[in-house]
Amino acid sequence: MYYRCSKSNRAVSCRQPYVREEELTRQFAEQLRSIELDDDEYAILRDILKQSHADEQRYRDEQLERLHRLKADLQKKEDSLLERLLDETITREVYEAKFRALEQERGKLDAAILAMSRPTAHTSNSWKSSWRPPGACIGCSCQEIWPTSVSSSKTWLRTGS
Repeated sequence: MYYRCSKSNRAVSCRQPYVREEELTRQFAEQLRSIELDDDEYAILRDILKQSHADEQRYRDEQLERLHRLKADLQKKEDSLLERLLDETITREVYEAKFRALEQERGKLDAAILAMSRPTAHTSNSWKSSWRPPGACIGCSCQEIWPTSVSSSKTWLRTGS
């Protein structure tokens, strides 16, 4: 992948060439390595990351709860639909058409619940033992620049290696 200047400032004529993603990553890593944190700054950063993780987990929990409520409401609709069929207030054709629509909706909800339930590299509790910042996924070029543990993170942030 290549990146280039967006030329958002039309008053300046930018003639910068395209830059490969790998080169951009290398330059970014070089800049990050120059950052040094003392113990207090490191503790603040760690606390911010913990809070961010907690906020993300709370959001995921709220979304899962909402999806489960929607699924329960859907089940009530299906139950009501069946009762109406048994009471003969709707025809079999109407029942089947509405039931198919509800089943499609259930499929979408199930997929959303599954997606929200699956832990990811950034949302699982494993960050405590193998901390990586957002973007440092398995197979991602970020792995080349980020440390793999909290203890090495502090050393890495201070020394750049």
